[in-house]
Amino acid sequence: MNVQAKQRIHPGLLWLAVSAFALGVAEFLVVSVLPAIASDLSTSLESAGRLVGLYALALALGTPFISIPSPCRAFRAKWCCSS
Repeated sequence: MNVQAKQRIHPGLLWLAVSAFALGVAEFLVVSVLPAIASDLSTSLESAGRLVGLYALALALGTPFISIPSPCRAFRAKWCCSS
């Protein structure tokens, strides 16, 4: 008897995947219009590229600090601190 159990994806994990995809797409979108951004700001392409890099770095460093005080403490305790 071959019984396959249907596994549902947790909604929080689904939203995490969707938001990570959206942030990644936003990064590539900005890079694709980088020459237009540089000309609008009257700066060099290298300086505008550094701004995108700093934005990505701030996003990578700041996201964990924003997500730590999340309102889902019970969910976080259940999944992160269970033994």
